[in-house]
Order: sequence, then structure tokens, then C-alpha cells
Amino acid sequence: MEAEALDKWIGPRRSLRDSLLLHRFLEPPYGYAIGIGVWSVYLTLWYGTVFAAEILGLVPFSLSVTVAVGGLLATSVVSALAMCITAWRAPYARIRSHSLAIAVFFLFAFPLVSVYFGSPPLLPSPAAAIAPLGLDVFVEHALITTGLLGPAIGFAFLAFALLVLAFRSRLERVS
Repeated sequence: MEAEALDKWIGPRRSLRDSLLLHRFLEPPYGYAIGIGVWSVYLTLWYGTVFAAEILGLVPFSLSVTVAVGGLLATSVVSALAMCITAWRAPYARIRSHSLAIAVFFLFAFPLVSVYFGSPPLLPSPAAAIAPLGLDVFVEHALITTGLLGPAIGFAFLAFALLVLAFRSRLERVS
């Protein structure tokens, strides 16, 4: 009797792959937020550990390049997979609304990149906005990169989610 109740409570055993694919953090909008936010985390870790340690001379250059390139590849894969799995799991009835929302957020990448590389004439430069804080130049650059370039790259990776939603829309129309 107790064994039957336990089986009902636990449910059928799923494989590790299925458990990861069906995780609640890969449901909309959490998966998209993870895909965008992982870029700021990567840039923060890279600036905070490898680049700073390289300036202090604690880490050899070859190790810092390995960590930077490996972190870039890992971040790219995690971001693309999180967004693609989330887009694939979107309900068919909401594909249009997801596509529209993702397209709008995708467009946020362009102003963020333009502000990062050269501020528009109407806005103060990011460095001028942070200058009153009295931070070191390295720290200012790290904050600007983490705050502007990280989300910009994440928003640009929404193109993968748009492609998955377009494929799903076409797939559902054909069948």
C-alpha cells in the first residue's frame, strides 16, 4: 500500500536529457531571460577574474586567452540553447505573440551597441555618466561593457529564438 502511494507521488522516471529539456526555467519567459543574462555574467566573470588577474600578473596570458575563448564558446552555446529550447516549448497558439515580443526585444540590441561604441549626440556617453562615481578606468570600462554590451549580445541572440519560432510556425502550417 505504501509503495503504491510513493509511485503515484514520484511519477514515471525520466531521462536526464528529458529532465533538462522540460525544466521549468526553460519555459517562456525564463529561458529568454537566461539566454540574455548569461552574457552579462560571462563578461563580469571575464573582467573580474581573468582580465584583472592578468593585469596583476597572477595568470599567464595563454591561460587567460583559453578561459576567454572557452567562456565565449560556452556562453554562446548556453545562450543559444536556452533560447531555442524555450522557443520550441512555446505553445503553438502563442507563437505569433512570442515572435512579436522577441522581435521587439531583438531590436533593443542596436541602440545598446550604438551607445556602447559611440554615444548618440543627444545622450551623454556612458563614461561621462559613470565618471562622477570616481571609479578606476578599468572598473568603468568593465561596468559599461557588462551593462551595455552583455545585454546587446544577448538580445542579438534572440535571432535564434526567432528562427526556431519561424520553423515551428511553418512546420505546423504544413502538417
